[in-house]
Amino acid sequence: MFKPLNVDQIREIVVIQVNGLIEMLGHRGISLSVRNSVIDWLANKGFDPQLGGRPVKRLIQKKLVNELSKEIINGKILKDDKITIDVKDNTICFFNEEEITLKQY
Repeated sequence: MFKPLNVDQIREIVVIQVNGLIEMLGHRGISLSVRNSVIDWLANKGFDPQLGGRPVKRLIQKKLVNELSKEIINGKILKDDKITIDVKDNTICFFNEEEITLKQY
């Protein structure tokens, strides 16, 4: 039997996953900044002591990776763009360098 993860450990998983995403986009020339509010939001929404880190990984895939991928494919995020992810009104938001909302999810 494994000891269930707590919310602090889930937050650490979120940080590791988000850092991987930042690095991956950096190789494409896209600068990604993720605010602490997003890390906390993902950790709290993805926390399930019975299921461990699986729900948070799916949440990151759905809310960050999939949505960023769509924006890149649609040409809304380009090489050399600087994107910031934040939480506004309990919703994940993507902003470009000038703080213009790209899209809310």
